This record gives sequence, structure tokens and C-alpha cells, in this order.
Amino acid sequence: MEEVRAAVQALGPDVQSVLGDNLSDLAYRRRDANGYLERITVAQGLEAIRQQVPGLDDADAVKAAINRHVFDPVIAERNVSLRKVAWEQFYASHIEIWLRPQKRIELHSALATGTAIRCNGTPSITDLAQWTAAVRSVAQQAPLHFGGLLDNHACAFWQRPQVQKPDVQALGGLDVLLVQAQYDAAPPAEGANAFFTRLPAARRVQVPGDYQHGVYPYRDRCVDPLVTRYLLGEPPIQRDTACPAHTLEMDARPPWALAQRQSTQSVQSGPANPAPSAYRNPQQAEMLIDAFKRGLQPRTRQGFEASRLKG
Repeated sequence: MEEVRAAVQALGPDVQSVLGDNLSDLAYRRRDANGYLERITVAQGLEAIRQQVPGLDDADAVKAAINRHVFDPVIAERNVSLRKVAWEQFYASHIEIWLRPQKRIELHSALATGTAIRCNGTPSITDLAQWTAAVRSVAQQAPLHFGGLLDNHACAFWQRPQVQKPDVQALGGLDVLLVQAQYDAAPPAEGANAFFTRLPAARRVQVPGDYQHGVYPYRDRCVDPLVTRYLLGEPPIQRDTACPAHTLEMDARPPWALAQRQSTQSVQSGPANPAPSAYRNPQQAEMLIDAFKRGLQPRTRQGFEASRLKG
């Protein structure tokens, strides 16, 4: 983690914001954990290219520099993939954020709903310069958790309704179940832990060391049975249960197998070291779980410049 933090800190503010824009899609699924590190590698390359093409405002010069830059000196296929990401995704973001920024904030329906929830729920910084400084501070402290915040600044202009929020003590006697992965980027574990301590009648099922949003179903014999039984009316006996985490995909592979990986996105759908399935039809369960978890990932605004640059 210290190496990751140092890598993000070494980036210039403009490249840092481009990185954040491209990390926001990867914070929800454990199979994208290695993709997070690959995007940071691409950002380091873009930072080096920025020294050659100040301002990154000459598209032809940037593309030539990307094609010269070595992102991976060992795996040729991965080097080609990262060059493609640098041009089609990172440089597209740079154009949209820095060279031709939008004159107004535009949100599609799903993102608008999430923005309304966040901006209505919590008082926000209303000075854009302070917002930018605060998010960059988050990038230094928590480099895996700042994706999208620099660009998603609608709350700085939000007029919050004057309402009285109900006190959390009203929930104190409810038999609720909290399910949390330690490195969930959507509701960070620190906030979830603080909320849990204020609910004395609640139970929790947590997965220390895992990285995903919506950890249930987990395809295991710890999280899945406990949560499923709770949904059927049988709460866990223990107040707090820690379940073992699956090994991340790249950590589970032997070194010789890494050279066979030819894209920056994993094609593996299940955990790297699956335990015996808790489901009667594992294949059908796998398909349904994948479809469900894809629905947990919010859509972002990227795409217009990327599709233009592909030509």
C-alpha cells in the first residue's frame, strides 16, 4: 500500500485527476483489483509523457509518445494493452477534463440519483477550490478511494433542503445485518464500523482483506449461508462474524502463468481459489451472481472522447 500511495503522490495534479476518473469504474469488483494497479502504471506513463509533451495538448505528439513508451518491459501483450488504455481512456479523460471541459454539470439518470442522495444527505464543501484541495488530500492519504471525486463535484453547488434527519438511535433496537468487505470503496469500512458500534442489536458479517462492493453473494460457505439464513428469518448467533477472504486472482497465479495474461481485464468470473460450492447448481448460481453484481456498479460518464479517439 505504501508503494501505491507513493506512486499516486508523485503524479502531477492534472494526471492525478485523470487517474481518479479512470479508477472509479474499478472500485466495485474484486476481479478488478489488478486493474487498479494497471491504471496507476498507465498514469505513471502519462506523467512521463507529459514531460515530453507539456500540456498534453498535441494529440499526434501524445499518441506517438504513448506508442514509444514502455509500460511493461516483460509481457509484450500487456504492454500493448496498456498503451491502448493510455490512448483510448486516459487521454480521452484528459481532453474532457482539461482541454475541452464541459460548461455545465451533466448527469445521466443513475448518476443523478446517487448525486442527489449524497448531496442531500451530508453538508458539503461549497467552494470549488476547497473541494479540489480536499479531494487531492484524499488522493494522498487513500489512493485507492478517490476515484471520480475530482470530477463529480456537483455537491459544491447543491442547495440542501432544510430537513431534520432522524437520529440513528431510533435504529438501536432493530435486528439489522451489516455485510461489509474491508476494502469496499463505496461505503468505506471506517464509516461502516462506526455505524455498527451505534447499533447494539445489529449483527455483522465482514470479510477482512477483501476488495469489492456488495460482497454477498460471496460464493463461499461462510458469508452466503449466514446472510441467506438471515434473509429467511434466522439471524446469526454471533454479533460479529469475520469470514476468510478469497485470494485475489493475480495473487493466486504462479509466476509462469502471468505471461499468459493478454488483457487488462480478468475473464475469470469466480474467486481464484473457490471453496466447495454452497449451491446445488454452481454453474447457474455463478451466472446469476455475476449478473447481479454487474448491476451494483454505477455507470460513469466516460465514453464520448474514447469512441472518437478509437478512429
